[in-house]
Amino acid sequence: MGMTIGGACSSCHDDMASNPPQSCTRCHGRSNEPDAPSRLGLKGAYHRQCIGCHERQLKPAAAPTSCASCHHPWVPDHALLVSFDGKPGPQDVTRRCLACHAAVGRDLLQTAHWNWVGNSPALAGHEHQSDVSLTRMVNNYCVAIGPNLRQCSACHIGYGSVDARFDFTNPQNIDCLVCHDTTGQYRKDVLKGGLPDPKLDLAAMARKVGRPSRQACGSCHFESGGSPNAKHGDLEPGLAERETSLDVHMGSLDMRCQDCHKTAAHRIAGRSLTAPAAEGEVVCEKCHGASPHGVAGILGRHLNDHVRAVACETCHVPSFAHATPTLLHRDYSTAGQDRPAGRDQYGMLDYDKKFGSLKWGREIVPTYLWYDGTRNASLLGDTIDPSSPVTLNAPVGDKRNPAARIFPFKVHTAVQPYDTKNNVLAVPNFLEDYWVNFDWAKAIAAGMKRVGLAYSGQYGFVETRMYSAIHHGVAPARKALGCADCHDSKAIACTRCHAKAAGMDLPAHRLPVYPDVKQRLDFKALGYPDDAALVGGRFYVALGKGQPPR
Repeated sequence: MGMTIGGACSSCHDDMASNPPQSCTRCHGRSNEPDAPSRLGLKGAYHRQCIGCHERQLKPAAAPTSCASCHHPWVPDHALLVSFDGKPGPQDVTRRCLACHAAVGRDLLQTAHWNWVGNSPALAGHEHQSDVSLTRMVNNYCVAIGPNLRQCSACHIGYGSVDARFDFTNPQNIDCLVCHDTTGQYRKDVLKGGLPDPKLDLAAMARKVGRPSRQACGSCHFESGGSPNAKHGDLEPGLAERETSLDVHMGSLDMRCQDCHKTAAHRIAGRSLTAPAAEGEVVCEKCHGASPHGVAGILGRHLNDHVRAVACETCHVPSFAHATPTLLHRDYSTAGQDRPAGRDQYGMLDYDKKFGSLKWGREIVPTYLWYDGTRNASLLGDTIDPSSPVTLNAPVGDKRNPAARIFPFKVHTAVQPYDTKNNVLAVPNFLEDYWVNFDWAKAIAAGMKRVGLAYSGQYGFVETRMYSAIHHGVAPARKALGCADCHDSKAIACTRCHAKAAGMDLPAHRLPVYPDVKQRLDFKALGYPDDAALVGGRFYVALGKGQPPR
């Protein structure tokens, strides 16, 4: 590192046509190599040349430039740093954490994970707002958080119910262990407003804190919707297992959630179709680039053309809910009946007195829609049209929108209550009302009063639909969709465009990888009269193209 270095990278790599760049390690291994003692080692090249160049770019490449991007902060052993007089309570643990991490506490108080509200750039009609709270939204799982804060507070990173009495300005209310516990034993009590189970040894856990693991993130995100993987479909508890086969990133690469969901000042990048706030974007191209198929042979250019119109997840997540069933339908209109509950073919309940009839599924083929990264939302008090199914969070996009691409989604349908006179979705109180007396009229009246909505006293049931984007569960490359999984075999013949390509067809690319799935893409629903490869999509042939490779 102390040696005098030569010119910039371009002194060797100036003629890229005849000297295409290879793997960095091909030239830069250890320093002082016998064949070129003055050539930088790999670490030297990174620190003395690569980082500085990437920092100066107006549009930086997907390369690390900060120390923490490669060198994750070392978490010291807290066994000798944490001590308590007697058995500590939850806030005692937090106070001990803040004694060293006061700035972290102040940072976290500004985050969406803490406030359940923040900037909502992806929420159509609310792009420039920062006041659309999670408690203002309506869904078709638990219907609404607002009337049920005591129960929903179990997924808040604080202590106590997040109602009007909760102090969001007090860092001592932060639950540090819910993210930083490494024992895997930390649990919140659902019925005590998110306070930890009193039986836990909080002192022992505080002495073993570390970087958040997949299990720590999953303790909330895997369980949303009432049971494991019920809501999202692509967030299975099995993803927390070491060397999981459910996702190549979390399996063979053993990546943590924050490797993709980059975090700065405890603001976690990510975007959900069921939550309003977003603190950063997560896209595959940040690591893989806009042309990631260079190793795919003569089909590489065609696959790269797809990136402009088809999301990476569409091909690389062919199905979801592999090991754990996901909820597909919930009918609240049948709830409250004293009838036996059976089990379906997946071993899941097909009826629950609290929720009504249930339908589950595994190995689900996604629904594919155009999506430009923004979507609609249903807020408390929004007027609905009950004459047809109500879509609560429709993704925005169509084939004419250049920012939209075809994305995979999970669809969850439900039959839920609404005010038949005011034509607004009703929000019942479950824990203290409906699940005690199973009286919809009283539960809806109590819930509407709690959130400040007028209620006519008349209710009925309406069918609703919600979407969840599918991002996790990336399959190995050999199990990604093939050309014939989406297109008709006659549409992907090489000779359709390349007149001199007779005999060059690759047998593999004419066969589907998943032959049991028929008509995976509904081209008519996507706006095409027929297969897009036949009638024309966004691709084009420029002058000079159209000749087969030699």
